[in-house]
Amino acid sequence: MSFGRKNLRLKFTRKGYAIPVYLTPDRDTAIIQLAVDYISAYAGRPLYEVNIEELKMLLADERLGEGLLHVLLTYFYKPKIQIEAKDVRKLRIKVFELVNKLYKGFVPSEKREEFLQILREKFGIEDENILWSDEPCERIIPQRPKPNPLEVIAVYNYEVLDTIAVHSFELKIKIPLHENISQSLTHVAELTKLCKIYGLIPDLTVKNNLLTLRIQGPLSLYERATKYGERLSYYLTISQSLLDKISSEWSAWFKLRTRKGSIDVLALSSYMKPVMKCPKDYKTLISSMALRELTRKISQLNIEASTCVTPIIVGGRIYIPDIEVKVDHMKIPVEVVPYWREKYVKARLSSIFRIISKMESKPILIVDSRYKRKVNYRYVVHCKINHSRVEVDYKELMAVLDKIRREGR
Repeated sequence: MSFGRKNLRLKFTRKGYAIPVYLTPDRDTAIIQLAVDYISAYAGRPLYEVNIEELKMLLADERLGEGLLHVLLTYFYKPKIQIEAKDVRKLRIKVFELVNKLYKGFVPSEKREEFLQILREKFGIEDENILWSDEPCERIIPQRPKPNPLEVIAVYNYEVLDTIAVHSFELKIKIPLHENISQSLTHVAELTKLCKIYGLIPDLTVKNNLLTLRIQGPLSLYERATKYGERLSYYLTISQSLLDKISSEWSAWFKLRTRKGSIDVLALSSYMKPVMKCPKDYKTLISSMALRELTRKISQLNIEASTCVTPIIVGGRIYIPDIEVKVDHMKIPVEVVPYWREKYVKARLSSIFRIISKMESKPILIVDSRYKRKVNYRYVVHCKINHSRVEVDYKELMAVLDKIRREGR
């Protein structure tokens, strides 16, 4: 949940790109403690009493103040309503009906005390403000132990990354290879598979020992900021250990939307890894367990199948299939395309077709049946895909495999 592009703090370099300003424990612990003390002083009081402008003045930074306020009130001091919102709405309707019945829609000022007494007797309302307690500004800041400043710093830094991802056109991870690419392909395959199971669309290329992983951002895929961007930031956070195994000099670049167009932002690198913690976990679009289960079921048809795949390098691109099956000594890649939105499946298929148009051994596509458009491809199998299960029509799969056998490709 980003805190808005206008609250990003960016440092611009002479080379024309920007670097986000992250918080560091050594430099910013005192500032964070000041913000925590300020918000905790309002515990048990409604949100509207918090003087946001005063906090900004104390921190001497308007953008930092807005960002920290978002983090503290979203993850550490999330305001709560006093009673259930649906109960408040029902109570409000009953009070309005009573006003219409007794005073024809308006309570005269001289009858105000009389009406408040009626509310106490009829509904047990001691404070009329309870009728508006479901409004955001009326919610109560909870009382809780003060969070550790280091924890606040870690969550704030993640929100910085998330804000950049949500408003980006593209993520580009550059990975220089100092050894033969074949020695790094195992980790590269893990990196790409992790990308796909979280519902992202990767495009992997290699040129002059520079491996580049491009992932479409929400603005290029959906033309607006969406939750797809949140998955992008989460993926980058959890994939850092894999990137370190592939190369000691990787860097992650976002193309960030600005008012005048876009700018390149160096978000993370092997030399710039701030303290960071994602405050929530994201569910995979399709689990690795579901792929293993699908592999096991294919194996029960007397067809050799495995999730340990052989990466295919063609035309400067690297293709990592989800599953590999072996039919008559032929290795056939299998790609599983789950459903998220129509635009997502269309973009995912488009990305796949760009690669397989140059391949001799065409993969089998297993596409979620919720995608209503016709997939103009010879080796396609429709199925039902959810997070933990892939329900394939195995007769249709066998028909596709028989077609491959007959063609003897």
